[in-house]
Amino acid sequence: MVKGLSGRKKPAEEPVLPKVTICIAQDGDEVYFRYVRNKKIQNLLTLYCKEKNIDYRSVEFLFNGKRIATGRNANQLGMVDGDQIDVMTHNIGGG
Repeated sequence: MVKGLSGRKKPAEEPVLPKVTICIAQDGDEVYFRYVRNKKIQNLLTLYCKEKNIDYRSVEFLFNGKRIATGRNANQLGMVDGDQIDVMTHNIGGG
């Protein structure tokens, strides 16, 4: 808590962090994004799907081999500049 001019305690503001550069890779194709660290990662993943014209529900996003919790942000996921998110397509059927 930080004391304001009036003497009342105010909640400390979260420091502004620089943007992080994230690479999203699918089938050898890499797309780089500069993204604000404290925004939900789902916004970035949805933007990627729109750019690539793919259905968001038809792919899985992995970071360090694990599914990404889309409600989290880059800080919570421990992402740093240059980290890569892998995109995997759902396969249905077989034979």
